[in-house]
Amino acid sequence: MWISVTDRLPGPFQPVVLLNVDRFENCGGDMKRNYSDVGYLNNWCGGYWSIRGQTATEIKAYTHWQPLPAPPETP
Repeated sequence: MWISVTDRLPGPFQPVVLLNVDRFENCGGDMKRNYSDVGYLNNWCGGYWSIRGQTATEIKAYTHWQPLPAPPETP
């Protein structure tokens, strides 16, 4: 279930799926999808998202988040 960043933020350094329902990526042709990524909240200097090694993505860059699902079991 998606959680609004205005309702609650994840714990620091907890990897989460991020989504912005107000912004779209152009995937070629007529296909568009909501802007999404995986990252974690860093509370340093007031808080920001860290995405793929990039730091300083503003909290308001995403509208919703949810915990990552459990990884698949390997034999």
